[in-house]
Amino acid sequence: MFEVTEYPALVSLQGMPFVFKVFSDSVEPFLKIMAEPVSGQFELLPVDPITNLAIFDLREYFKTELVNDLNIGSAVVHANACKSFTVNFLSYYGNPPQAHYITGIPLMMMPGKIPRWKQLEFNGAGYESFEGYLVVGNKTHLTWYPDQPKRVLPDQPEVMYFIARAAATYAITVTINYSDDTSDIYDPGVSVDALLYQICSIPVGYNKLGIGAVDPEKTVVSYTVAFAGNTFPRTYLVDHNAYRDTRYIIFRNTLSGYDVLACTGEADESTDTERKIAERVYDVENPNRLNKRVYYSQQTEIVKLNSGWLQANEKDWLNDMMESEEVYEIKGDGLRQPILIRSTSLDRSVRNYEPGSVEIEYERLYNTV
Repeated sequence: MFEVTEYPALVSLQGMPFVFKVFSDSVEPFLKIMAEPVSGQFELLPVDPITNLAIFDLREYFKTELVNDLNIGSAVVHANACKSFTVNFLSYYGNPPQAHYITGIPLMMMPGKIPRWKQLEFNGAGYESFEGYLVVGNKTHLTWYPDQPKRVLPDQPEVMYFIARAAATYAITVTINYSDDTSDIYDPGVSVDALLYQICSIPVGYNKLGIGAVDPEKTVVSYTVAFAGNTFPRTYLVDHNAYRDTRYIIFRNTLSGYDVLACTGEADESTDTERKIAERVYDVENPNRLNKRVYYSQQTEIVKLNSGWLQANEKDWLNDMMESEEVYEIKGDGLRQPILIRSTSLDRSVRNYEPGSVEIEYERLYNTV
């Protein structure tokens, strides 16, 4: 008998354990089980003589197969972010060894993981898998931002990443709420056609959707973006205040979406310069030669930034930024600057004067030359 007795849910996160248990009661000598998670890549394990099982964790094989990217300009489907695979298992024995039985397990894999700071909540809700989180929890948005309205600035490059729960056209409608307690239903004409479990992104910024132009005589207090039938709504509170220094931090979160933090606090910017200096010896033929010279220099731009006011659960959300491997800074010029978070701790303490703020230190990154 040869069968896969345990395997992951249909939709899985690449950063989480991806375990298969393969049973074989064959008594063939030198018996091993071969897994082929990705075409052309193999892992070979012996069968435990007591349990008759070979246990595989194959998550690392998919890491380079999945690609998601940041798109803040248009509505797109990220076709390579969640992909279908068939993991094949072969019973391998003989002299010379040959494959004798083959079985395949179809599945879908996307980048991401359940971070430590969310695991208690995730497990407490009874989700046995990421697929359970999507289906049982009725989730679609790829963010850990709290389930509450989010403050945004008019020019904020806000983007909504989500996973398609069915093969459909995902068109958004916007409910605009004004300061005089009136509202408008607005169709910005933005949609994407997606297959089941494809990852999509739609820009939902205030300026990007042209919300202010719907009724220029009124002041927008908030707007809610939802799919057809008012499903999966997200509400944004518009902050019209003028801040002296505003910048946006965009980071890839642990669900493989991208989140935007509007920072309105002060920032200190400095340049650190590393130099390597050579000492020169006296030269009788050139008595005016200087005694030292710089033969290498490298500059590093450091920013120490205050986020501006944040609620306590928004500080928790920034745990995701702290472990992100892809972070950007956008300032008034609109250019997207890759950065490296240098802060090693995030002060999430709840103070009597809430809302509070957090301090973030980062380094700007440039191409290697």
